[in-house]
Amino acid sequence: MGIVKQPFEYYVVLDFEATCDRGKAPVPQEIIEFPSVLLSGDTFEILDEFRSFVQPRFNRLLTPFCTELTGITQDQVDQAPLFPEVLDDHIAWLRGRGLGVRSRDEGSDFAYITCGDWDLQKMFRTQCRVCQPPIGRIPEAFERWVNIKKHFAASFGLKKTSGMSGMLRRLKLELTGRHHCGIDDCRNIAKIVRCLAGRGVELSTTNQPPGGPGGL
Repeated sequence: MGIVKQPFEYYVVLDFEATCDRGKAPVPQEIIEFPSVLLSGDTFEILDEFRSFVQPRFNRLLTPFCTELTGITQDQVDQAPLFPEVLDDHIAWLRGRGLGVRSRDEGSDFAYITCGDWDLQKMFRTQCRVCQPPIGRIPEAFERWVNIKKHFAASFGLKKTSGMSGMLRRLKLELTGRHHCGIDDCRNIAKIVRCLAGRGVELSTTNQPPGGPGGL
């Protein structure tokens, strides 16, 4: 079965890494790596990548558990910009690739792909709220996404969705790089996406967060 005609011209795989600790996340939890991989909606080849570390504002010192899990060092976040600047850089990257981020933009249509709903339904919105000042209006592109776990489960007739490692094993794909390194996770998720598209799965959006487009 070949790749079917997809709803979007492009897809952007997104997988945040955030402050964490063993047993309980810091409050507030903050994004410390903002990685993305741009895919063609026709071939699902990787066209470009974006990656920035993010300096946390509230819990500035990473826990040993966080560094061990993600590989992100204190020096990397200390030298990184704060989230509003990273978000602006990410949006500029999207627009530089000809993608429409807001409804009024001229650009190609795209959707984010995530491994679960946490990244855009919870973490992104929490991060926007705790910024100083809060980011109260966000581009419409962040209000829709493809939870690849849901498409994977539907494709295999599973009631329980697998994590990234489990999906890779099921598809007989190798996990390359470091798990919980955001950019490596994006690349591995991209392999899952490409494989599902090759099986004829239509990668439609799966979720919208409460509040409607643009609202926090």
